Amino acid sequence: MAALTRALDDEHPQVRRKAVHTLTCENCKPNGCAADVRPAFERAIGDPSSLVRSMVVHACTLHFFDRQWAIDLVAAVAASDKSAKLRESAAGEIRRLRKRWESDDRRRELEPDVVARTERHGGRWIVIRDGRVVATPGKAGHVFRRELSAGGHQYWVAPPGTSRPRIP
Repeated sequence: MAALTRALDDEHPQVRRKAVHTLTCENCKPNGCAADVRPAFERAIGDPSSLVRSMVVHACTLHFFDRQWAIDLVAAVAASDKSAKLRESAAGEIRRLRKRWESDDRRRELEPDVVARTERHGGRWIVIRDGRVVATPGKAGHVFRRELSAGGHQYWVAPPGTSRPRIP
């Protein structure tokens, strides 16, 4: 972990970018070690390279979508990053996060037995039609789209143990 943290100061932007990636990627870290990445990300979001900053945005919205500090980092990039392309990308990520969480809020308002049946699909989009979970996007994306066009409703299921952050 110390080596990865030191790599955030490397002279080459690609090395710094890959260090940000590796700090969050469960497949890349040795022995599946857990790290508190917040301080590293708070430092990396000010990196001179938009490549590094974009990896922070990506990692925050992919792995830390329920952490307020991560949402705040992405929102700050959307509001004031020096790269117009990265500002737009971060704004798009904020919109997607809002859509996910609002969808989960709507799912939680369904009948309690339907909500209970959806809980095993944490972190995934599902389609509910006639009170039943009829599709998940998985390998059969065409089934997902067919069920939506047949009158199903799409919902995102928040993973167990996550709580909804405030999304600007």
